[in-house]
Amino acid sequence: MIFRAIFAAVAMALCAGQGLAADAPSPAEPTHAEKLDKLYARLAKADDPKAADAIVRLIGEENLQSGSDSANLLLARALAAKSGEHDDVALDILDNLVVLRPEWSQAWSKRAAFRLETGDESGAMQDFAQTLKRDPRDLDALAGLGAVLAHGQKYDEAEKVFAQALALAPAFQPLVDAETQLKAAIAAHSL
Repeated sequence: MIFRAIFAAVAMALCAGQGLAADAPSPAEPTHAEKLDKLYARLAKADDPKAADAIVRLIGEENLQSGSDSANLLLARALAAKSGEHDDVALDILDNLVVLRPEWSQAWSKRAAFRLETGDESGAMQDFAQTLKRDPRDLDALAGLGAVLAHGQKYDEAEKVFAQALALAPAFQPLVDAETQLKAAIAAHSL
């Protein structure tokens, strides 16, 4: 249960302030991949938690750009349904979204987070795997995967996943806190 709370805290920090605008890049503007590469490079070098948080928010905003106004709208509707406690509607929309845009890592990531929050750890694990197959730097998926592994007392695997996430975002406080809680759980389990 504590690991779901850890994931929820990381997910909230990752999702805070993310818009769903779908502006098309101008010809001179960097590509989606170039923007992400620059942001992740800045994130790896950030040594201040506030700066890391701001960069993570920018990464989250960039990741929400599917390249399709329809997909962006579906995701917005799914998130609205979820916040309105219409879980069945949110899951149905997310299910359709991964079928319509299977290459979009965020479709899988958001469904994985939803599944984890509703207690479907098996489904969440499958979706986290699909997310990381498409985007191995997805911090939300890494945090969720680490939380599920820790909850299942697969501590060695969880440590590796959190280390991978922290290599990307060493100053991102929710991940630092999650790793600290994981180490405390490992120490308690060792007694």
